Amino acid sequence: MRVSFGRPKDIAFTITNSAFVDANSAILADGNPGSTARFLWPSGAQNTGVNVSIQGSWGTGIVPSCIALLNCSLPAGTLITFALQRAGDSGYPYQVTTQRLMQNPRGEKLALFPFAPGLTPIIGSQWKANNDVFGTASIAAGATVDWGELWIAPGMDLSVQSGFNVEYDDPTVMNEAELFQGFEQRRTPRRLLTITPFHLAQPDVFQGGSVNPMDFEQLLAQIDRGQRTLIIERYTDFSGAYSAALAHRTAVFGRLGKNAAVKHLTGNKWYQPAELLFKEIPIPV
Repeated sequence: MRVSFGRPKDIAFTITNSAFVDANSAILADGNPGSTARFLWPSGAQNTGVNVSIQGSWGTGIVPSCIALLNCSLPAGTLITFALQRAGDSGYPYQVTTQRLMQNPRGEKLALFPFAPGLTPIIGSQWKANNDVFGTASIAAGATVDWGELWIAPGMDLSVQSGFNVEYDDPTVMNEAELFQGFEQRRTPRRLLTITPFHLAQPDVFQGGSVNPMDFEQLLAQIDRGQRTLIIERYTDFSGAYSAALAHRTAVFGRLGKNAAVKHLTGNKWYQPAELLFKEIPIPV
């Protein structure tokens, strides 16, 4: 299970081939996919080469784990290109990856990619959208476009016990009038993800970690206190190959809703973390 956390707090955004309508690009990293930054699609003749890109930059290099665009008004199937920038790079030549904007069952649109572990630290990233919707230039010139959350962050693959649970929490209010005529106040559902990490040796709880890139207390320090987290429950199929469809369907963006306890098991070696509850901050539908 991929757990991505620690997006650079000093990330700043610029846009190419357009301009932000409200000049508030910081909203792209405010932790809420429902708040969006608006820009206009380029005017003039359209073809699949016409594009708009948003660049993020920050001061201290990070080893990237996941990149994502969460909430987008462009059509499902729009070609999104992710690219990274290392110190000394001109432009964004590193780990260039394409992904079409995907739509989940309730209409949520997103694009993401989990990187392989151990990449070179980066100081910038780019999200580029082409007027290429399954090979056709379907985006109208001058169209209004809204983008929600842009995510780029380190992370790790966390080993969890079988039996993790995904609860679907629907806050829709159900009412009945006379003669039991039903009416509803529909609200956006969210997922509640409960996981239990595998038992850990003492060094992997308190002493820097030998199995994972950090120990369990260090992990908690990155995801507690309402800090945002992107979890991808599953991103490989039965054969072990990457599955974009599975990654997009099982991705949960949110925050920790229940801190873990760590229970001592035996001797001076083994500990068992208790369950972690992550509460989704959903893409509005």
